[in-house]
Amino acid sequence: GKKFIRIVFRKNSRSVAGFNLLGFRFRHELCEQWIREGKSVEYVMEHLRLANFDPEFYKQHEVEIVSKFNSENNSTLKIKARRGIFQKKASA
Repeated sequence: GKKFIRIVFRKNSRSVAGFNLLGFRFRHELCEQWIREGKSVEYVMEHLRLANFDPEFYKQHEVEIVSKFNSENNSTLKIKARRGIFQKKASA
């Protein structure tokens, strides 16, 4: 099926204000925490895997999402957070 993600952020501060998702399952509590803490869109992009709630062996799309963000925003962000049984505990 189709997948859609929109991360709304403030132009001046770059802090994330909201998420619109279709075809993705994200951890609602973590997204809310990022909004409350005023995390930057760059931080969210680099840690997107932490929010993904899809089972371990489902196709992951975070690299594609960050790549598209990079091309649209002239940036070079990379995924920092890892998922899975070998993942290090990452602070969100």
